[in-house]
Amino acid sequence: MANDSPQRSRIVVIVLVGIMIVGSVLLTWAMHVPTARHLRDLDSTDPNVVSYSLVILKDRRDPAGIAKAEALLTGGDAQIRMNAARYLGAMGKPQAVPYLIQALSVADTDQAIEILDELTHLTGKPFGNDVKAWTDWWSESQASTTR
Repeated sequence: MANDSPQRSRIVVIVLVGIMIVGSVLLTWAMHVPTARHLRDLDSTDPNVVSYSLVILKDRRDPAGIAKAEALLTGGDAQIRMNAARYLGAMGKPQAVPYLIQALSVADTDQAIEILDELTHLTGKPFGNDVKAWTDWWSESQASTTR
């Protein structure tokens, strides 16, 4: 009887771990929102819904929303513009650069870290969180391309 107890304990642990793994997989599957839904949500009138969908698409590195995000760069809501720029920056789109620079000045710490990664990756420039240096570089860059 004493030899049965450790064996039984191992079986119970294995069964519990299996149940937790299956539960996690099912929960993840149930919570997954398809890309098509996030694309529809980019047309929402609720800025929180639009911003959330942009963040999800960015985190997934899903290119499906690029066209809609490009249109959102010039919209009226600052949070949407920032998230559209961050999404496009993560997707490697250089047109996001001036909007990422603008967003850097109002971003919280976590957002600023991501924005700096995207700016550095897109431009190869090492200006860190110096918004003035980024702005000056961008202005000079644009002036030299129009000459």
